[in-house]
Amino acid sequence: TCGDMPFISSATYRRVWAEAEEGGADAVILTGILSCGGSFGRILRSSSGEIVGIREARDASEGELAIREVNGGVYCFRISLLIQALGALRPDNAQGELYLTDTISYLVGAGCRVVGVEVGNVYELFGINTPEQLRVAERILAESSPSQRNFLALQALGR
Repeated sequence: TCGDMPFISSATYRRVWAEAEEGGADAVILTGILSCGGSFGRILRSSSGEIVGIREARDASEGELAIREVNGGVYCFRISLLIQALGALRPDNAQGELYLTDTISYLVGAGCRVVGVEVGNVYELFGINTPEQLRVAERILAESSPSQRNFLALQALGR
């Protein structure tokens, strides 16, 4: 899981874990639908709806940036397959980095079953990458009302 997303609930983690355990998936990705995906990676699906990869926003085409389903930054992998996929990573992207998200297309190409679990409440996807986002998160946490927290986080996500 990404370490910068303080609002992901234990129930969401349990749903991802359950899909891996009970659903028999080789990898599970938390996804969410946002009206504006911003800097989130986009979930790529085949014409039949199967997940085929994740495209980081910096590497995405204009058409891919229009995709509303985004990577939620929580994964559950079969460890042996993850190790295999990590060994195949290459820095062939705009930042010259190794992307964990590239393991998804590798696994799909190896015939593995990758599924998505949509987050129940998209405010859980709010991440902290800048001082301004930290201030927003602090404001959200200071609010006593869960509905007000939800509103502020959705506003910050641009939803």
